[in-house]
Amino acid sequence: MKKFHVPAIAFFGIALFGVPALAANSAEEKPYNPVEALRAGRDDTNRDSVGLPQKLRDDSISFSFAPEYFFDFGSDLPDADGWGASIAAAAIFDSATPKWDFLGELEFLAFSAESGHYFTKNRKVKETLQSANILLNLGLSREFSEKFVFDAMLGIGFGVTYGEIKGPNFKTSSHGNWTTTLSMKLRGEYRVDENWSLFTAYRFAYISPSIASKIADWHNLDLFSSSVELGVRYRF
Repeated sequence: MKKFHVPAIAFFGIALFGVPALAANSAEEKPYNPVEALRAGRDDTNRDSVGLPQKLRDDSISFSFAPEYFFDFGSDLPDADGWGASIAAAAIFDSATPKWDFLGELEFLAFSAESGHYFTKNRKVKETLQSANILLNLGLSREFSEKFVFDAMLGIGFGVTYGEIKGPNFKTSSHGNWTTTLSMKLRGEYRVDENWSLFTAYRFAYISPSIASKIADWHNLDLFSSSVELGVRYRF
């Protein structure tokens, strides 16, 4: 019988068992890579299939203009409605929370409204108002998709309101006052392209003290107004 030499047997054992063991140890010592692990189970040719974190949106500045219809004036101005307009400059700041951003807006709001007829001192009169206000709105912006955005804001500001009381066989009375305005605004926006978008909004505002009318026996006239607007926005 032919004898095998010890070195030959040792070499054969290393080749049979040692090489796979060394390869396994090398694979186990390799650092874990989550991106490669994801790609290993998915089609690497489709980049959208890799579950990487969404890139944060850049900060943006925008300008908007919106005609606004005012209705449902509560408190001291019965059956009033009217038209106005809003011009605003807004800035959006990225937050660490996905899809939520901080929103700041400086807004100029003006409107003209007219009440229904009412009686004061047994005389039938009607009230007209013209108001101009500057508001600082702060809130949050929620991006539901690349096209649809929702904003919720609270605002505080100041302005001036000028009014007139008039009626048949009644001398017109003019009066005005500085005002403080508190506002809540909800807005939905549709992005047409990278820069332009359309939006609609609802606003509830408290304006006080609005006007002082001696003839109507009012020292301060507090207004609760609701309004809706439809506007356009340009984003830089």
